[in-house]
Amino acid sequence: IAAHATVTVEATSSLGALGFYETPSANDTVDGARVVSCSPVSGLQFALGDTTISCTSTDNAGNTATTTFAMNITDTAAPLITVPGAQIFEATAVLSIPTLTLASTSDAVSTTTIALSYAPTSFAVGTTVATWTARDGAGNTATATSSVTITDTTAPFLTAPASILTEATSASTAVSLGSPSVSDIVDASPVVTNNAPATFPVGATQVMWRATDSRSNSTTSPQLVTITDTTPPIIAPHADITVEAASSSGASALFSVSATDSVDGVTVAVCVPVSGSTFALGSTTVTCTKDDARGNHATSTMFTVRIVDTTAPTIDVISSITAEATSSAGATVNIIPPLSHDIVNGDVLSTCNAVTGLFPLGITTVVCSK
Repeated sequence: IAAHATVTVEATSSLGALGFYETPSANDTVDGARVVSCSPVSGLQFALGDTTISCTSTDNAGNTATTTFAMNITDTAAPLITVPGAQIFEATAVLSIPTLTLASTSDAVSTTTIALSYAPTSFAVGTTVATWTARDGAGNTATATSSVTITDTTAPFLTAPASILTEATSASTAVSLGSPSVSDIVDASPVVTNNAPATFPVGATQVMWRATDSRSNSTTSPQLVTITDTTPPIIAPHADITVEAASSSGASALFSVSATDSVDGVTVAVCVPVSGSTFALGSTTVTCTKDDARGNHATSTMFTVRIVDTTAPTIDVISSITAEATSSAGATVNIIPPLSHDIVNGDVLSTCNAVTGLFPLGITTVVCSK
């Protein structure tokens, strides 16, 4: 019987494959060509691996010849692998672990396994080419790739500092704003800015805080800064004033009282009576007050304007009087007191120590006063 080479057939299922072969020929030196019988016969279902096929032939004299060869059912075909299309996910952390649509695989012969080249399946922001590898029971492998894109369109989380309510220290007050609370699912340190002025005027100002991550996602959060002015001005003390009377009505007095306010600065207080008024003789109390631009009323301050009369009146000069004696006792003389002139009391007669009477011979001094 002629030798027969091993027959190799690719498996078509887990059961193997149909194996076909040509029956080897046999020739006898006496009888010539002989019939050969083989088992298992060609065309049967052969299992995976090697199956021995035995062929025999007998001549007319009963002599038998036998030969064998192998039917080899092999599995060398790689499994089929089907990968998903491009997959896009929003980032959930610096390294995201998305729920991926898995690749699928199949094999005509054996059970397959499939694995992703990233384990664990964590992906940074951006596009990553993921490689899938399928392996069948015979160790045949197939690979395919697909893209996994992690996007970051989520703005940072930002909470502005608490609102601030504080008293003004000047027309424009410096304020410590505090620190906002900020975080981002990807960036450790988003950039934080605000539009706050260097100092704040009286009233309410909204400060807008902004946090921006490295992919320009940004969010804002407001903070209210309120500067109040409830502090009244401070009126400067003023010393009492003494003024010499200029007439019977008294005299005018000039003064200026300043008031200092933390916001409005230095201003002039309002006083009653006002500066320049005519004050009567004696003491008059001046009361000063001041309201700032926000209606805060300053505590009044008081001082005294005293109009005094310390200027002596003047008396008209009287010429000396010469009279002829009418007797040894002298002479009777009638003296008219001179006028006195005073800036307060006006013109009045003075008082003399002698007015009308008998004056002795000689010189008598008459004194007039007022």
